[in-house]
Amino acid sequence: MPDASASKRIKALTKDNYVSWAVDFSALARSKGFCRLLKGTETCLQDPDKAEDWDTRQEKAGGELMLSLSEEQRIHVKGKEDDPTAMWDALQAVQQKIPGTCSNTFDDFFALRKRPEESLSSLIARVDTLYARIKDLRPPAYTLDFLDQELACMALIRALPEEYSHFVSALMLQSTLDKDAVVQVFIQEENNRTRRSTAPVASSEAVLAVSLV
Repeated sequence: MPDASASKRIKALTKDNYVSWAVDFSALARSKGFCRLLKGTETCLQDPDKAEDWDTRQEKAGGELMLSLSEEQRIHVKGKEDDPTAMWDALQAVQQKIPGTCSNTFDDFFALRKRPEESLSSLIARVDTLYARIKDLRPPAYTLDFLDQELACMALIRALPEEYSHFVSALMLQSTLDKDAVVQVFIQEENNRTRRSTAPVASSEAVLAVSLV
């Protein structure tokens, strides 16, 4: 009996599991013979007989890929269903466009601690998984200066106490996140908190939207 639900064997892609999902789906693609097609290293041949087989595998790759996505992730590949390479690239690009995603992953990375009954081999595997995710989330032109800016932003954000949780949540949703912008938002938030007892001010979310444009 044919396996019509191979993608069901791997956990669907969500906003939080891109690295493990990508590893699992790449393995599935290799087992099904369309990994190179998925990653764009195999192109359509001019031979009509071979081109038909390529089209079939192209459709299969797109179908398997769509089945492996959660509902919230399917919006990112809308209109690309007939091009699995474009779908794959779009999903990877989404991970790199959300500054908060990488910062949260760094946060998880530095918060790692050995569990009471965990083996050292298991700990190493968890570190490797998170490190791979951090690498996948880096933009194409990643530099040491970019890393320095990112670490400085993380230090500022991680230093805030719980009472700033809503402010941090709004900050992490912004489309840009660099040290100068974060510093300006911090200063504005401090000014707002100072004046809040005497006059109404804009919400943290509104301030962030203006300050980080």
